[in-house]
Amino acid sequence: MKTLKKIGLGITAIAMALSLTACTPKYIGTYEGAIDYTQDFMEGFGDGFKVKGKIECDVTLKLDKDGTYELEIDGKSIKKSCEKFLDDNLGNIYRQQLGEMGYESDEDIEAYFEGTEWGSFDGFVETMKEDALNLFDDSNFDVSNTDGEYEVKDDEIEFEEYGVSGEINDDGTISLTLKYLGDKFDVELSKVD
Repeated sequence: MKTLKKIGLGITAIAMALSLTACTPKYIGTYEGAIDYTQDFMEGFGDGFKVKGKIECDVTLKLDKDGTYELEIDGKSIKKSCEKFLDDNLGNIYRQQLGEMGYESDEDIEAYFEGTEWGSFDGFVETMKEDALNLFDDSNFDVSNTDGEYEVKDDEIEFEEYGVSGEINDDGTISLTLKYLGDKFDVELSKVD
């Protein structure tokens, strides 16, 4: 009889554990992704440039069991991302533009900048990089936090206070369209816990 009671208690404990696990929706947790600004940045240069890397802004979304969320858009991360992107690409972009103007050799390019305020091609590139990075100072881009309530219906997720909806995908990612700095950006978030 004691053994039967132990088995019964064991089965009850397993059933309770399984029911608690089954009650926690699969989408509860923390997600990370990034807003990609590369295309917006490159529009200022025109078409046809091959670039390495991306200019991105980190996004973190936390979904809790109680129907609340926290959304962080880390505007400060974009400056670091932009600096690397500019280091990797800006000289080549300007070289290609100068080539289209007929300045193809290094000698032609240096002669073009001789006597200018920049003094050299490298001086010009460095000044343009500094000007671009100044756009991302702390007054323009900061960490933006939003929280509130969310609701899920048929794999659609709606953030009531934020006015944004998204989709919970079969692969466990969440696709959202976020409003940031007056623009809308599509972002794919992957679950990290």
